[in-house]
Amino acid sequence: MRTRILLLSLFCSLTFLTYSQGNTYFDTTHIANHLGFNFYTGTIVPHEKPLKPLKKGLVKAFELNYSIIASDGRAWHQYYNHPEVGISYMFMDLGYKKVLGYSHSIYPYITFPFTNQDKPFSINLRVASGISYISKIYDSLTNPKNIAISSHINYYASFGLNISCRLSKRLTTNIGVNASHFSNGAIKKPNYGLNIMTASFGVNYNFGNSNKPTKKLEIQDTEKVRWLATLCGGIKEAKDPGGPKYGIGSLSIEYSKSFKTLLRYGTTFDYMYDGSTLVHFREEGISYQSRLKASKCGLTVMGEMVLYRLSALGGLGAYLYNHDKQNKAIYQRIGLRYRLSKSLYSQISLKTHLNVADYLEFGFSYKINSN
Repeated sequence: MRTRILLLSLFCSLTFLTYSQGNTYFDTTHIANHLGFNFYTGTIVPHEKPLKPLKKGLVKAFELNYSIIASDGRAWHQYYNHPEVGISYMFMDLGYKKVLGYSHSIYPYITFPFTNQDKPFSINLRVASGISYISKIYDSLTNPKNIAISSHINYYASFGLNISCRLSKRLTTNIGVNASHFSNGAIKKPNYGLNIMTASFGVNYNFGNSNKPTKKLEIQDTEKVRWLATLCGGIKEAKDPGGPKYGIGSLSIEYSKSFKTLLRYGTTFDYMYDGSTLVHFREEGISYQSRLKASKCGLTVMGEMVLYRLSALGGLGAYLYNHDKQNKAIYQRIGLRYRLSKSLYSQISLKTHLNVADYLEFGFSYKINSN
């Protein structure tokens, strides 16, 4: 479940950058400001058998948030029905104070409405991604039970389905169900991470205006066909906590086509190198004469959701060449991409094997074709 949460969540980390970019403008640049308070209660959901002892008492949390609903002519604002963008602080009691402690999280979020927001009741999907400080971490001597979290600083991701009820022009209440995940992306072991399911209740106060845009949507030009070359790198820790770090790298060639203006689909050929694979070879008695035997190749089916310069991408791949028996045949890659210029993009992505994070990678993409 944790990779599904990240798939839905990673892209909103840079949403505020997207709000500062645009190509077409409305007379009205602002719809509403919101201040909100939410209360959460729920439980840890163990995704691996060794995590079951960490499920103790109820998880409880409160959240403070500030958000805006804006429309200044950017195509994606209207295309996605004027989403709400905000920033939140959350304090969470993880239900096992002695071992897990508390978390403090700060994160941007984006809320996509499924229904017209002018109606008394509305349904929406909220996606969030940020950073979190967790007070209790793994220690082989003082806290050996916490095999889920080994670093104080972690990635935080969540998504929630909410129903809102407007009580007045200024006041709105909401209830929802939410899934959250904490992880350090396998940078430090052990890193099982934590999955948490909660129910929520909240109140929002609107202190902005409620003007509507007066011009019709003008869709930005979209590349019909695009070829990208992406080079990424990073580090990971394998096996025992505190062990050596290993370098990873990848080179991908991507072909994609536009679909419904702000969506893309395509395929990617991936070449990957993971230095920790050599450790697996030695453990399993696999001989190798060259480090290149740790190379892996795969083919991925990918999709991309465009928010002007920022986009969220995800792919499901299968290995064509892989000697590492500890890997499954299928892998996923999820991440964010930001357009720096007409041909250059920055990228951050997480490679996983089903519900197990493999590594986090950073890099750049370059558009090969000129059209």
